[in-house]
Amino acid sequence: MHGQLPISDSGDVFIENRSCENQKKKKIPSRSQPQKPQKRQHHEPKPASSLAKKRGRPRDAEPPLSGVPEDRRRIQTRLAQRAFRSRQREAVTGLNNRISQLETILDQMSLTVLSFSDQLVQSGVLASYSGLTAHLHDTIKTFHSLASEANPDRETQVSDAPSHSEDLPQSSLPGSIPIPLSNTLPPSSLDRSGSDHPTSDSFPHTLEPPGISVIELPEFIERLNLACLYQGKLALCDQSIGLHHLHKPFGFLLSMMNRERLTAYFKARLDSQVSQKPLDGWEEIPFFVLGGAGTHYPRVGHSCRGYHEWDMIKDPLPLVSPVIQEQLKGDWFDLQDLEGFLREEDVNLTLCSDESNQGSPTKTTINIARLMPALISRGVCLGRTPGFQRGDVEKALQHAKIS
Repeated sequence: MHGQLPISDSGDVFIENRSCENQKKKKIPSRSQPQKPQKRQHHEPKPASSLAKKRGRPRDAEPPLSGVPEDRRRIQTRLAQRAFRSRQREAVTGLNNRISQLETILDQMSLTVLSFSDQLVQSGVLASYSGLTAHLHDTIKTFHSLASEANPDRETQVSDAPSHSEDLPQSSLPGSIPIPLSNTLPPSSLDRSGSDHPTSDSFPHTLEPPGISVIELPEFIERLNLACLYQGKLALCDQSIGLHHLHKPFGFLLSMMNRERLTAYFKARLDSQVSQKPLDGWEEIPFFVLGGAGTHYPRVGHSCRGYHEWDMIKDPLPLVSPVIQEQLKGDWFDLQDLEGFLREEDVNLTLCSDESNQGSPTKTTINIARLMPALISRGVCLGRTPGFQRGDVEKALQHAKIS
């Protein structure tokens, strides 16, 4: 049975498939050229041309196209546009990240320069060299001007919110904002008569011995004003200082705006003070009349803007927590009250590099290198001015007195 294959009359060979219960005969054409064996099919065999098309990896199904060249060109254009937009988005994202990085570096440079100037003044080196003090102030002014030109829109991004306080010292709650023991910034060079140009009266008067420089009271108030603003900016920019530490010195304004808006104001205000340019905007911030601030001493000098030009909140304590309310009770001075109080005390303000040197023998001599940090560390922002508690001012004078 296995030795012979059945042959038909036409010469075709039949192969028996014994593996199936029902044997099927497959017809194999005999041709002159040998053919590759075909795989067994469970269904009817298809023509060789049809089998050849099935070989290889099948194509992905594509929608039928009408006008094939035009559709293909349109698809290619669409894919190219999609790839271009993707690359463009990646480029914009990279540039935005770079801008943010440069802005951060610029802020760090600004804080570093101001911190260095603070330490330089604290060292007492400038006490005997008024010319060096003027040069340092001009350097800082130039630096701020260039920084503002490099990033003109940084401070205006939040201008839709009402502006806020003029200066802001920080309070020294237990464990709260650390205030560097920096006595002051370089002189503001703002003439009390309203001049926009530095004059010799804007800087300390160097007397004998050379270790003492006498500071006039209006000049001291101007320096304190600028130093409060500077320390406020440092604290607001320092993200390591938690918001809960800012509630006493900034609590009144934090009830009206967030930290970012406060920071933007201080940057704009500091630039305005250093460049001696008016600060546009930020007009709607009120003056918080805490503890009778602004009422203890009459207004002196025409350079100070009357508080009646702004809104006034005469009882601001409900804006802060009960714990802080207890700490804010008592009489408070604004800058004009402080100036009147110091004039009444008839103190002699000096910047001393050697406290063994005495100033005027007929007046109480106060070292502002010790007085200013003591005031700033206990100050509170009253919206349009820094505020100082009367008791804290008296303690600061005792601390800064030269014996």
